[in-house]
Amino acid sequence: MIIVCEETEVFSKHYSDSFNQLHKMFIRAAEGQHTLYLSEPEEVLDSDFFKRGVAPIHEEEWKEMVQRTAYAPDRENWTIDSESVTEKIHARLSTDERETDEFCLWCILPCEVGNWAEMPLKVLMENRRDWSVIEAAIRVYDKQRIAEAYAQGWLEPVGCGGKGEVLPAIKWQPAKARLAVFVDSDKESLDHPIGDAQEKIKRECERRKIPCHILEKREIKNYIPVQVFEEISKNAHSIQKTKIEEWIRFSDEEKDFKHIEKHFKSREVKSILRDALNLMGTWDKLTLTVLEERAGKELKQMLDCMEEYL
Repeated sequence: MIIVCEETEVFSKHYSDSFNQLHKMFIRAAEGQHTLYLSEPEEVLDSDFFKRGVAPIHEEEWKEMVQRTAYAPDRENWTIDSESVTEKIHARLSTDERETDEFCLWCILPCEVGNWAEMPLKVLMENRRDWSVIEAAIRVYDKQRIAEAYAQGWLEPVGCGGKGEVLPAIKWQPAKARLAVFVDSDKESLDHPIGDAQEKIKRECERRKIPCHILEKREIKNYIPVQVFEEISKNAHSIQKTKIEEWIRFSDEEKDFKHIEKHFKSREVKSILRDALNLMGTWDKLTLTVLEERAGKELKQMLDCMEEYL
């Protein structure tokens, strides 16, 4: 996450009680979890915080980081991909609770910035096992930033326990928590409206400026490629093979909106979805072409959104 600081006063002795929090923030930035943009890096290097709060072992590394991530209109490196830093999703380190806007989603005080910086981006979804589809997309699209964040614990997928538990899970999170929400649409056809539960989740996310993606298909398991089911069928018993063949014969629209869990609900075949999700995480034949045959660009859009809020 980008953290912008235009008030060097936060590093002065007046905020010495917050030096531990600032120290945590710098540690996380040095590790790569966040990127700092400072309006006056020279003043930071000459501040009480830097003189009293930085151990000699970190001094050279942090000096380089402070000088490299300067943010000011008269500096060459004040943009990212030709956009102003402040036109990217970011947090602002400030001495007071300023108003946020469409890009600055959080105003973080010196007394809380360290604890905030240590929090992961939580990705809320109905069921934790649905993460297998997202994880497969991360690998296929080679989203190294997301993969690293997940490996480091900077990104935490959270299964809420069902559709009805997503809204309470959002409300339980701290006001400044970094969240992304992915929810099944439960639509029965392309033109079918989303339900009341999804509408309430959408409104709460809009109120809290949380990115929320309601799936275009019925649920995330409807994005599992046909080729994955064909691979599982090779070692399946006859009843399972029959049920898989039935699924494969459905039209694309039927595969988009049929209740896939009901189709594979009986005791003899209920393991198929579990096996399909497990296979997606490791199958080397899951290519971009195979994934997008069912998902189109939607999973990539979800990853791009996640990456923006990391």
